[in-house]
Amino acid sequence: MIIRNGTRIARPVAWVLAVLVAIAVANVAVAQSSIEELRTAAQATDEDPRPWVTLGNALLDEADPEDAKTAYLEAIAIDYRSCDGHFGLGLSEFARGDHAAALFAFNEVTRLCAERFDGHYNRAVTLSRLRRPSEAAEAFREAIAQAEPEASTDDRVAAWVGLANELKRTEAYGDAASAYESALDLRPTDDDLIFRRADALWRADRGLEALPDLTALEGRTRDHRVSALIADVYVDAGQIDYAMRSLERALS
Repeated sequence: MIIRNGTRIARPVAWVLAVLVAIAVANVAVAQSSIEELRTAAQATDEDPRPWVTLGNALLDEADPEDAKTAYLEAIAIDYRSCDGHFGLGLSEFARGDHAAALFAFNEVTRLCAERFDGHYNRAVTLSRLRRPSEAAEAFREAIAQAEPEASTDDRVAAWVGLANELKRTEAYGDAASAYESALDLRPTDDDLIFRRADALWRADRGLEALPDLTALEGRTRDHRVSALIADVYVDAGQIDYAMRSLERALS
């Protein structure tokens, strides 16, 4: 599950409830029965952490992070090298709102299983939530470095966008634009990414580089932010008349 930074905890969904009201009551009864069976299976072993991890995952799916935390701690007590145990513990702590504890758990995932993309990614998101942008940026870079073969295209785009967002927080706008460009290499027709890259270029005093993409974007969207950004670029270039025309198009 992957914790999505701001927009978006193994892969790639946070707390998503998409059930039909008509079948919710029946589902609860089935889930509780299944969880009790998983709990019995976990309690039957003191040598294998995996049944406790499975129980923890089911409890997380039922939005019960407190009991999930207990299950993951049991897994870790059996085998401290259980990266799935630490990973689940991080998810449950994050869901409980204890981000410092979540960071400790994800730190252990990246220490014990350095090749896991999801460990690095969730560590980055947790650092971002703790408002530590420089460290978060480095964690996103490490997630990108460990992307293959685990991460999907969407996961990798999310990592590049996460990196760009943290770079913007440190006012490294040129580097942020490069990170957005890498995301665009994976999803070249994403208009939101095109706008974000253009905005970062403008903030890096390189707005003219963004004009070709911005004018093309303006032609296929009615998002007023695009015309406003074009106007900002023209103002910075001393072309007030062009800026006014762009704003007029946004209002028409």
